[in-house]
Amino acid sequence: MTADLVCLIRKQYELYLLLQIQDMVKLLYQNEFGPGHMVAAEADSYQRLQAECSDLNPRSSMPAFEDIGNGLCRLHLAAVKDGGISLTTVNRFFVNTANSITGNVGNFEKKLAVFVRCCHEQLLPFSEAEAAAWIEAYRRQGYPAVSHSDIFRETYSPSYRVVKTVFRDYLPLFCSLDRLLQTKDQVIVAIDGHCGGGKSSLANLLQKTYDCNVFHMDDFFLPAAMKTKERMQEPGGNIHYERFYQEVLAQVSKNRPFRYRP
Repeated sequence: MTADLVCLIRKQYELYLLLQIQDMVKLLYQNEFGPGHMVAAEADSYQRLQAECSDLNPRSSMPAFEDIGNGLCRLHLAAVKDGGISLTTVNRFFVNTANSITGNVGNFEKKLAVFVRCCHEQLLPFSEAEAAAWIEAYRRQGYPAVSHSDIFRETYSPSYRVVKTVFRDYLPLFCSLDRLLQTKDQVIVAIDGHCGGGKSSLANLLQKTYDCNVFHMDDFFLPAAMKTKERMQEPGGNIHYERFYQEVLAQVSKNRPFRYRP
């Protein structure tokens, strides 16, 4: 962890030369705790996102994501405004991240110690004593969530949401789905891939983001009585596709509740 964290700290300083101690502490806080709080009311979170984005000018040349380590990144709102992804989806990224990460105070303190050591080794423009004093005062407050410094806000105008990197990895897919949902009442997604390739993980991610139904093909393996030589030589022949069509695909198109045999 230490080497990766030192690399992250140095990179953060290279990106933001005017950052202050509290900005670096904020980075480490987000690295450990993510957004730092549960989101109880998704609608309120969405309203705050709308209000924040209304004042932003699109910056398509800006990198959309900034890696902050520990499987998390900052999603810069100006970079994705008018970029094909809906605010509803961005808010779901944020809410799902916030409600799935807890963090650990002990780990956070270790990361703060790495930061102080970086100051000691003169990798940053802060003295070791200065950083240690700031962190000690912060510790006495109980390690609350940290805001960016005035200098950082005035210089860099930060406007972002902390989200899991998996949302970054699948951003083109989410953009495609959001575009389809603008013109279609219903979108059906089929996920194909080899065993252990992450199909179920992606399906779970889509379900959490769009509150959609997921139909697992594991529920439709071919019964032993139908496993003839000819059938097993067919592409996808090990799936009972006849039953899948009758019980799922034919029903989905009717756009009404239905059940199927697992």
